[in-house]
Amino acid sequence: MSLYARHVHKKAHPHYPGSVIAPPIGRKRSTNRKKEFRNSKKLKLKKEIKTVQNQQSTPRLIHPK
Repeated sequence: MSLYARHVHKKAHPHYPGSVIAPPIGRKRSTNRKKEFRNSKKLKLKKEIKTVQNQQSTPRLIHPK
């Protein structure tokens, strides 16, 4: 959700008295969890890629002739 969209959604809601600027009730749920989940996936991928790179870059023994 872009900043613009968020700013548009924040209108006075009928559940709130007066003209309190607030998002609609019953909306703010699991957004952070989704973000964290996505980030954790990305982090896991990054870690996996790093481990693969580390395995490839292990110094190989060069046998002296």
